[in-house]
Amino acid sequence: MSNRNQVHEVLALRMKEVPSGARVLTMMSADSGIIEAFIFGGPKSKLRSLASPWGSGRAFLYHDPVRDFLKLSDFEVIEPFSGLRESLRRIMGANLIAELLIKSSGGGGDFPEVLGLARDCLRSLEGLPESRADYPLLLFIWRLVEILGLMPDLQCCIDCGKDFAPGAGRVWRSQEGGFSCPACDPSGFDRGGAAFISAGAYRWLERATGEPFAKAFAVTLDSPSLAGLRRFCFAVARNAVDGPLEALTTGAGIL
Repeated sequence: MSNRNQVHEVLALRMKEVPSGARVLTMMSADSGIIEAFIFGGPKSKLRSLASPWGSGRAFLYHDPVRDFLKLSDFEVIEPFSGLRESLRRIMGANLIAELLIKSSGGGGDFPEVLGLARDCLRSLEGLPESRADYPLLLFIWRLVEILGLMPDLQCCIDCGKDFAPGAGRVWRSQEGGFSCPACDPSGFDRGGAAFISAGAYRWLERATGEPFAKAFAVTLDSPSLAGLRRFCFAVARNAVDGPLEALTTGAGIL
């Protein structure tokens, strides 16, 4: 096989049409991070269905040395994740995963780990009841932030520097990138805060950090704690990519 031909272990993330009528497939690969490849052949091309988001498998690519672009020659589907398309909430969750991978440049370099994390999340998102779809998605965000080296300090107040009392809640301060204690931000606690993290949500984050992915979200939270955790994780996700996330905007009220 010449060096013009490449094979990559990938997760298909996004497909978009270009003015020529061809489509460009964006993929996350284990060896090279984010890859884009053209798909030719018109709307009836089998490659368009084989490489549809969020299929996982092997991408066979051809590098055109004259026009300097990659073309998708074939796609071997290993995990189609077709169950994600059965629910709008799962679709929006998968879109958020894809957007975070693209905007974080595949997690900043630890490509095999990030690809494994994304697959774990999609498996859980596909297999769990829709009522529990939040948990794998929030865990994915939390672990991706850790891989990116952007995890905030959970142990001490960003204002006074004191350790939080055992079992205490805390308020996320998005602009400062840290948590405040009741003494430093009493109004945040009084009004529930923009992202108030209850003691239960904090314990969930602590536990989720060290457990295998499929076991990390076995514990569920009460509705207020889960709502606070969602606001916090989504705020952290926006901070991680330094801007808005389309999936959270279009998925408002669904995610």
